[in-house]
Amino acid sequence: IDLSQPNEQFLDSAVAAGVFPTRSDAINEAVDMLRKREALRAEIKIGIDQLDRGESEPHNMEDIKEEIRRRLNGKE
Repeated sequence: IDLSQPNEQFLDSAVAAGVFPTRSDAINEAVDMLRKREALRAEIKIGIDQLDRGESEPHNMEDIKEEIRRRLNGKE
């Protein structure tokens, strides 16, 4: 894998600091994050398409905030 110099330095620093045991572990986590981001984008597109078709219902903003907090804390 060819990385830009800043990304090489960041990767080396993360491994040296013990954030990741190896470069491979760091790269695997990065790819996992990209995969999750793409899945999220697909879900967002579905929601936008539903809104465009008028397929929505009112939601309580406090419930939405709580759901976001749960997801951010890994309690899906």
